[in-house]
Amino acid sequence: MALDESLSLGGSPNLIIAGDGYAYCPMRMQTARFQTVHMRLKVLRVDTGGAYNDIDVYDYWLPFEFGSSFQMITNADQGVMLSWNNYQPNDPNDVNAMGKFVPHMALVTGSGASVGNAPQVPGLEMGSSLVPVLQAQDGSYVGTASVMSDPNGTPAPYLVAFDQSGSLRWSVAGNYQPQIATADGGVIATDDSGAAVTFDQNGNATGQMGNLPTQSWTGNVYSLPGSGVSISMPPAFPDGSSFWPQVGGNPSGNRTAFAQCPCFLQFSTAATGEAAEPAMTSAIRSAALPASAPLKTYLILEGDPGLNLGPGHNHNVGGLFHLAAQTEKDARNLAGNLAGTPQRVSSVQDFAAQLTRNGPITGGVVYFGHGMAVSYADATWGSALAPGEQAGADTNIAPRNVALLSNAQLDVGATVTLHACYAGYGVGRYSIAQLIANQLQRRVYAPVAGAFFSVDPDSKSSGGNAPKLPSPLSKPVYQIQDGGVPFRAFFPH
Repeated sequence: MALDESLSLGGSPNLIIAGDGYAYCPMRMQTARFQTVHMRLKVLRVDTGGAYNDIDVYDYWLPFEFGSSFQMITNADQGVMLSWNNYQPNDPNDVNAMGKFVPHMALVTGSGASVGNAPQVPGLEMGSSLVPVLQAQDGSYVGTASVMSDPNGTPAPYLVAFDQSGSLRWSVAGNYQPQIATADGGVIATDDSGAAVTFDQNGNATGQMGNLPTQSWTGNVYSLPGSGVSISMPPAFPDGSSFWPQVGGNPSGNRTAFAQCPCFLQFSTAATGEAAEPAMTSAIRSAALPASAPLKTYLILEGDPGLNLGPGHNHNVGGLFHLAAQTEKDARNLAGNLAGTPQRVSSVQDFAAQLTRNGPITGGVVYFGHGMAVSYADATWGSALAPGEQAGADTNIAPRNVALLSNAQLDVGATVTLHACYAGYGVGRYSIAQLIANQLQRRVYAPVAGAFFSVDPDSKSSGGNAPKLPSPLSKPVYQIQDGGVPFRAFFPH
């Protein structure tokens, strides 16, 4: 496509791939008219086929040309959030009059934009716009701001956290650069010296370490020789369950939103197949977190193995759900969490009872079992969980009975992960994963395709060509979406 020559790109860098799969680029259009300048902020939204929307966000008039810098980050899988400052003279008729910077933010969803209030950070009107760097699992943002107490002063850097409505949650003075949003609602930032500092969900500093290792896509942690850490797993700093939990959106830092689900970081050693944690990882965790940090508790559920009902209907997986659930339990506990013995569920009532009798659940719920895509007469598709192997309406968890599930014992930061075929599949109507997210008001991770079992957590196979499992069966066993594709995140509506 060709851009009008009157358009200029604002902010740097400009292009991102947001969590909804579209590419977004902010643009500034300026037109001189009768000794004034008309400024218009727009966003270009482009799909994978090249089709695009030219979205108007905000426009204003200035008595002279004055540039603005636009910052942009994904808004989960709903679009993008922009923040910017525009200069506003105290007297619009006097080009020499003093003015101030007015902070703004906007949410772009679909082909429209909603401009809202920017966080009110004292001194921001004389400094620069907020720079959103990370998005936390609850949809809030962590970023930086440069503020000034008076026009002749020196800009002071701040680390700030704010929500989508523009409400400031907390701010910390200092040149901290946010690096990772953690699953407990906190953030890890680096200071001027390069040291990593951990902050809790209220902005309180809780720990510090010499430097921040690099986390790979598979969850391994690396650092340069001589820095005190070589290679360790599991990750010392688990990413928050977000589409933009670290600088640049993902471990590659290429400004592409990507939600890594917790199961993506499962691990085993190649030599023995037994989960292991080097002593250095424990030391890093101890250095970064206070000794009093609470354990994360997890509830692990497994459905019935299924029945063999003839050709094309052989659903019995034997002990594989149980082995996958046991592998999950071991990995959670070795990562310093608390996961109990997997609990068997055969109906929606069993599932609901486990949610309320094992609390409080601060980490999450992980289910291993059958799932299925469901077609409807209007040519739409949904999905259901099938924990029970016997006949009966309530042996499935479906739209008609999902309201039986309760979040009474689920911490606000807890997540739900569904290792079940097609649990996230829906065409024209919600999947069961989305319905559970809506009912529990918690984030849910689920596959949108089929799944297979493997002793390799990084396998890229699929159900039809996955290597046969060794006999006799033993841990570790992983239930993986076809192609090794990470699970999709479903946000509560």
